[in-house]
Formats: sequence, C-alpha cells, structure tokens
Amino acid sequence: MSDVVLSDDYLESHRTKPKKVKRLAKRWIQKPGRHKQKNHIVEAEDGSTYNIYVRQNMDDIQDFSCGLVLTKPKFQPISA
Repeated sequence: MSDVVLSDDYLESHRTKPKKVKRLAKRWIQKPGRHKQKNHIVEAEDGSTYNIYVRQNMDDIQDFSCGLVLTKPKFQPISA
C-alpha cells in the first residue's frame, strides 16, 4: 500500500464507514501473556473488509482494548 497516505482523514473515513457483520467470533483466542481476544469480520458497502478485535486481560477486567484493522489482499493490514 505504498501509494496510500495514512492521514487522519483517511483513517477517519474507514472508521466511520457503515459496516455489516460477515462473521462474528464465537470463541476467545488465548494470546501470549494474560490476554484473550475475539476477532469479528465486517464488510463495508464498497467491499472493504475489516477485522474488529476485542482484547481482554484475564486478570483485570478493566484492562481491555479494541481496534479496527483494514484487510486488503496482497497488502499488510492497516490498524486504526
């Protein structure tokens, strides 16, 4: 994706696109350390595919994170 400038406007456009769920994760995946994670696959109307992840610390319920990852064939994923 060398021709794409990762500006705030570019990232915001992907964050705010309406998306529909393609696949909802049913199980938590154990990550290295003390975290577990779920990955949900969603798709925008223009065909862009995203991975929405939720990561949870197993020792501290208040320690969690989530993110949106743009996935394109043949390119490195972009996380926002």
